[in-house]
Amino acid sequence: MYLMLNSERLYIRSMLAADWLDVKGLFEDFRQSPYHIYDAPLPESDEDVRLLTWRFAQSELFFAVFEKNKPELIGYVCFRRQDSGAYDLGYCFKSAFQGRGYAAESCRTVMAALAERGIQEFTAHTALANAPSCRLLERLGFKQAGTTQQAFYRDGQGRPLAFEAGIFHLASELTKN
Repeated sequence: MYLMLNSERLYIRSMLAADWLDVKGLFEDFRQSPYHIYDAPLPESDEDVRLLTWRFAQSELFFAVFEKNKPELIGYVCFRRQDSGAYDLGYCFKSAFQGRGYAAESCRTVMAALAERGIQEFTAHTALANAPSCRLLERLGFKQAGTTQQAFYRDGQGRPLAFEAGIFHLASELTKN
C-alpha cells in the first residue's frame, strides 16, 4: 500500500529505500536528544542504515514527512501491526522541526488515511519522562491505559537504565471525525 498524502503544511509519502541518507541524518539528530535513551538504539553505519531503511520501505508502514514544496525529510511516522490487530504508532522528527505541530499534523493525516482502509485501533508506547511525546499522544486523542518498565541502554556498570513507559490506546470511536 503506497501512500502519498497532503495536509495543510506537509507532504507525506511511503518511505523509500532511497531515503536512507535522509534517515541517517534524522538518526544522527535524534541521538543528540535527551530522549534518545527511551528508544531502541539506532544504527550508525551507512550499511546498517541502508538496510533498516529498506526494511522500513518494505513494511509499507513507514511514512516520510516533508514540508510542502521542500526536499528535506523532516521526520517520519510509522506503525507496527500488533497481534491484537491494533497498529502501534511511532514517530521521529528532526529537532529543528519539533514543537511546531508537524508531528501531530502528520500523525493525524496518516491515521485518517489508514482508518479509511479499515484500520480503526491504534496504540503507542512512550517513556512517561518524555513529556513532549506524552502531550502529543494526548493531543491526538490517545488515553493512557497502563504502564510497563523498559530499558534500552545500560549504565557504566552494565545495569539497565530502566524507565516507566506509558501504554496509550486510541479506540475506533476516537478515530472517527
